[in-house]
Amino acid sequence: MFVQGLVPLENRRAVASEVLDIILKFVEPGIEGVRVKDIPFEELSGFVVAFIPASDGSPRRSKQDWRFYVRIASGTLPMEYFQIEDRFGKRPSPRLEPVIRPQPIQHGHGFH
Repeated sequence: MFVQGLVPLENRRAVASEVLDIILKFVEPGIEGVRVKDIPFEELSGFVVAFIPASDGSPRRSKQDWRFYVRIASGTLPMEYFQIEDRFGKRPSPRLEPVIRPQPIQHGHGFH
């Protein structure tokens, strides 16, 4: 689906809240980094923009129909079995950061 025009929503704040609520309730596992913003046009009307970040980890599914979905270009399609299988094998690599804390050498204690 492509945006073909802009029409302000009657109650942008309620719509923004509902969009976020749907994402939180119906996506498993949850998605980190989701942002929903309402943009005023007049006093209550306006627009709603949602940012859903890409994910490198395991696939996510809808709790409504229990299917896994994938975004391709501007569309969202149900995943094929091989896609689901492939994504479960792709766990994000741990981000290890070594921490080096120099310690002074103490003489006279322990080994000589």
